[in-house]
Amino acid sequence: MHSKAHCPICERVNVVLTGGSDAVPQDTESGWCIAGTFAEIRQNRDCDVCQFVAEKLKDDQAKDAYEDQCAVRFWRWDAPDTSYLYSFGPVESDINCDTCDLDHHILTLVDLELADLNPDWIDLDRVRTWAKACDAGHAGTCHRLAEWASTPLPSLAPLLLVDVNAECLEEVPSDRLRDIQYIALSYVWGQLHGILETTMVNEHSLRQRRALASPPYLSHLPDTVRDAIELVKRLGIPYLWVDRLCIVQDDLDRKLPQLEQMGAIYANAYMTLVAADGADANHGLRGSCPGVANPRVRASPLLSFSPAGKSLVVEPNFAPRTGPGQWHRRGWTFQERTLSIRNLIFQDGRVFWECRGAVWTEELVYGPSPQPVPGSDKHVLEQNTDASQPIPRNQHVKPSAYNITLNRWPDLHAYEILVRAYSELLLSFPSDGLRAFTGIVHALSRSFPGGLLYGIPEYFFDYALLWAPYTPVHRRLVNGKLDPEFPSWSWVGWTGGGVNLSIAPVMHQSSGLSRAIVPWDKVELHPKIRWSKIDTGNGTCQAVSNGYYVAAKMRKDNLMTLPEGWSRVVTTRNGDAIEGFVHKDLPEHIFLWPLQISDSPLGRPAGSFQSQLHTRTSRAFLFLGTRLQPEWEEKVWSISANAVVPRASTFHLLDSHGGWAGILQSTGAEESPAISREIHECIVISGGLAWKDGDDELTSLQEYAQVDAIKSLPIYEFYNVLSIEWESGIAYRKAVGRVWKKVWERLDASDIDMILG
Repeated sequence: MHSKAHCPICERVNVVLTGGSDAVPQDTESGWCIAGTFAEIRQNRDCDVCQFVAEKLKDDQAKDAYEDQCAVRFWRWDAPDTSYLYSFGPVESDINCDTCDLDHHILTLVDLELADLNPDWIDLDRVRTWAKACDAGHAGTCHRLAEWASTPLPSLAPLLLVDVNAECLEEVPSDRLRDIQYIALSYVWGQLHGILETTMVNEHSLRQRRALASPPYLSHLPDTVRDAIELVKRLGIPYLWVDRLCIVQDDLDRKLPQLEQMGAIYANAYMTLVAADGADANHGLRGSCPGVANPRVRASPLLSFSPAGKSLVVEPNFAPRTGPGQWHRRGWTFQERTLSIRNLIFQDGRVFWECRGAVWTEELVYGPSPQPVPGSDKHVLEQNTDASQPIPRNQHVKPSAYNITLNRWPDLHAYEILVRAYSELLLSFPSDGLRAFTGIVHALSRSFPGGLLYGIPEYFFDYALLWAPYTPVHRRLVNGKLDPEFPSWSWVGWTGGGVNLSIAPVMHQSSGLSRAIVPWDKVELHPKIRWSKIDTGNGTCQAVSNGYYVAAKMRKDNLMTLPEGWSRVVTTRNGDAIEGFVHKDLPEHIFLWPLQISDSPLGRPAGSFQSQLHTRTSRAFLFLGTRLQPEWEEKVWSISANAVVPRASTFHLLDSHGGWAGILQSTGAEESPAISREIHECIVISGGLAWKDGDDELTSLQEYAQVDAIKSLPIYEFYNVLSIEWESGIAYRKAVGRVWKKVWERLDASDIDMILG
């Protein structure tokens, strides 16, 4: 796409690109200019490039819209490793617009060597080369993995797979899976009717050779599945796994084990095809297979700001949170891409490869490429090693939004990232609330002692119970009713927005000399009650482990004997020092506590448990006050709402005399309580304290920084509480909060035995 001849806006941009010094509003030494106001760019209808830029500046619905008078900068990034980037919009370090002080979308372009693309079809030789390069260079990262980094093969039941050469279903026993290669498909079903799926009635006929190519079935095969079968065949892989065909949809006895091992199916696939474009399964893998698939339409053309100027392309976004498609909004697809080690992703009319070792996209030359052998129709693998071409900043590893690291230690931070991402996604069937996260639960359970109880890690039970919504949430309903499989005390019992942990200290950091020291968070928890759970099989009562506190106490008591393999260390770097712990097998990490670490991956916890918790705790009544003023009024993008929404509110809690008592984190975004001085029944679930050292006034607790009664205290002691409501003798969580210990101990509190559902 070329600019219109003598377009004044593009001429200004070209001055920055070429380093010229025309008389335009700019700073050539800093590499920027004012391209024009947003209205000038938008109204320049004779220039295709300006029209494209104006549309792209409106692309990110999560950002504030440009106003007509906003001056739009065009600027070059000045860091050595990002000097190939140019952007329209506010300079990243300035964040907000010079004109209106709002936070606008930044359109970033890439000045790197561009590939010669076919506008209609993907170069499958290049796709094969990406796979071969990963096979050859990523051993120990993407395949041939160490025990801790791998996911066990599906073992609960045999797999039905599509034999792409025989065009039929074939059952493969679990003990054969290690010897075969299959590709999995991640896509959205959409609202299609009458599409082919395997049932008890047609399974036998679908196992017959060429069944999927026969007219009765082929006509009902959705385009995405049809294209995937052909693509897998052309890539030389014998089998495809696709849920609609490889799970017998109406055989519950066989379906449930397949859903249970879904994570293992994706984690052990040779690669996963991700159909991220389109609203349903009939969109197809466009551009994949001439003669079968439809041609593609690329969403991001090459841009040239002068007739003879260089071409740039929009910097690829490999993990968009907004856009017209449905794939990135679905809970099942999040698990599929996250657990798949290698993905070939169809997005915005182009294809890219992502794995734990690299990201390669077809519009850029960067990465391995097939080179023809003279006098032959064969190709050899060649890696682009041009030192003058930097590694694009977002192509080092799989995007963090879909990257699960299977660590040997129980990683609370990794858990929180995964829960935060998953909790705001959509499910067609609310009953899948935990099932669509089960593969991730199993992966985390390999290093979390006690596993996860309804999505809550037992080892960090006190911390994980303090989940709080950052956008509004409501109770998850199944068929319009509350379901005991989704307890109120777990985040899986709620839906509609995202959640995170309200207190989640950094548990570890790198011990490498090149990394700066990060001070440990100045907040800690300690148990105040014992939780018990009931085994559904034999009815016995068992304690929830809550084992973090054994490790936490060792930080304070130097006389306690450390677990085998652990030692205390003091690390000093650039004048900063921290005390921590190092494990002999993990010398590259410093830990806050000597966590419980197993020599080999933990198995799944035995038995299953009711969703109700039993405890004895302290109860008191408090009143809801005004809204706690956040540090800044911020609206955030909600994937579930597909819109910008306000953050969930936090309110002050007051005692009966109107004195400040604590805070309560609401599940909604209301500006003021619906009822003046609404009474809340609160129960203690753990204790905590935060502190300040010397001039260090930083704190992660908002009330400690704002409330006059406590902000000058060197130590702020509090109780973590749940606001509860009762139904048929069972208590249910309404909200989570903190109450100043000094206030709680002078309240008319009483001890109660209770069941929390």
